[in-house]
Amino acid sequence: MNRLPSQAAFITKRLFIAIGGLLLTAMVIPVQAEEAFPELSPEVKTHEWALSPAKEPHFALQFKLLPPLNERKPGNSAAYYNRATLFQASLPKDPPELHDRYIEWFDLPCEKLPLNEAKAWLARRRVVLAELQMATQCETCDWGTRFQDLRGMDVISVTLQEFQEARQLARTLRLQAKVEIAEKRYDVAFKTIQQSYRLAQDLATVPMIIVNLIAIASQSLANDSLSDLIAAEGSPNLYWALRGLPDPLVDVSISTQFESSMAFRMFPFLVDADTAEHSPPEWHRLLASVNFNQLGSNESLANRTRITTLVTRSYPIAKRELIAAGYDRERIERMPVGQVVAIFARDCQRYAADQLVKWIFMPSSARTKAIEATQASLIREGYLGTSDDAVADRDPLQINTRVGYNLTGISESSDRPRRVVTALATIEAIRMHAAHNNGHLPASLADISIVPVPSDPFTGKQLHYRVIDNRAELVITPTRPHYHFTGRRFLLRMR
Repeated sequence: MNRLPSQAAFITKRLFIAIGGLLLTAMVIPVQAEEAFPELSPEVKTHEWALSPAKEPHFALQFKLLPPLNERKPGNSAAYYNRATLFQASLPKDPPELHDRYIEWFDLPCEKLPLNEAKAWLARRRVVLAELQMATQCETCDWGTRFQDLRGMDVISVTLQEFQEARQLARTLRLQAKVEIAEKRYDVAFKTIQQSYRLAQDLATVPMIIVNLIAIASQSLANDSLSDLIAAEGSPNLYWALRGLPDPLVDVSISTQFESSMAFRMFPFLVDADTAEHSPPEWHRLLASVNFNQLGSNESLANRTRITTLVTRSYPIAKRELIAAGYDRERIERMPVGQVVAIFARDCQRYAADQLVKWIFMPSSARTKAIEATQASLIREGYLGTSDDAVADRDPLQINTRVGYNLTGISESSDRPRRVVTALATIEAIRMHAAHNNGHLPASLADISIVPVPSDPFTGKQLHYRVIDNRAELVITPTRPHYHFTGRRFLLRMR
């Protein structure tokens, strides 16, 4: 994968931590398959399920994965989420041996879960769970963050502790759902799963990519709980519940567009660079504030020397490009050198950001290739450097190169839980078909006529499906070779 410019070093690292990915080694079953059917690596996570045929519920929309508006109560969810995280933080730490067992519980089938231990763990968090229940019943969620008001280095140094703590809230709901499914309390488990999806949706209202990625991780846990319920014997058919889930539940386009303005919030002087009136020394000082070097202050000799070098190099390019773009020649030539470079840096940053971000509004099936092609074009045209030290002709202050967007990773992370929802809805269509065909699997997805089979948002096509010896295989293909954690294999048979 090509190197993508990051949004400050620590954000890139946290990006992939926030995303996460579980790898589970599975045995490859040697079968004679059609040529078009993908053969996946054993590293792709595999689910082996015995499914119960299940018709559409008598009331088709009986199950809803988000609390319906008519069941919500006045109040702000964020207040209850914050209380839940405070109660969670006040709990005594689990002994190491219990913490290790707790981590293992997530990978255990529901029927193998040590119920007494798991229920005791949850009992110590009953207040946390009560606050979560209240939170997910509220009509509104306003976190009161106002990230758009931050300026300077506060833009990237703001703490997000309350949202990081929300990860554990999602895990607590995940374990509670596992216990309820193991005890065959499906109605209660569905309510817990509903809370899980609402938590993810509420986190997604924060216009920060990092928080969106936490929301995506929370939705993935909710998907895992729903998977357990679908695989449970005698569970109701949830096809319409899945089709009624907003798609995407976590809309990263809002955060991505907001964060494309990051440079102008970090360095506000760029916004009105063409109309502001400053002395040449003041322009030099303002340009020196664009300092990504953590080793020195803006006033250090090294930084003053660095900015002088950048400005001297960039001025003739900036003057030529601005005049060619339609700026008044005489006015540009009268401006201080630093002002010309500032205008040029601003316009180049906006152009590069827009060229990349515009693709986030396109369907997933066309998005990834377009983003990668655009990035390659921006590098060729000099809007992006190939490394943090490279100074591209159209990136005079290295803003584009240092404050960039890993849109491919963000896009693919957003698609991951959506693709699992597609697989689960397809499985529910299979269960519905089986309920009307004496418990038999459809020979192909084209044989399912009772409801539409959804398409994979990443490919725009239906998932790969085949039946061999009364067992079906449904596949989510990895987004890239060796990205095994982005794929899933479902081995299905009917009870």
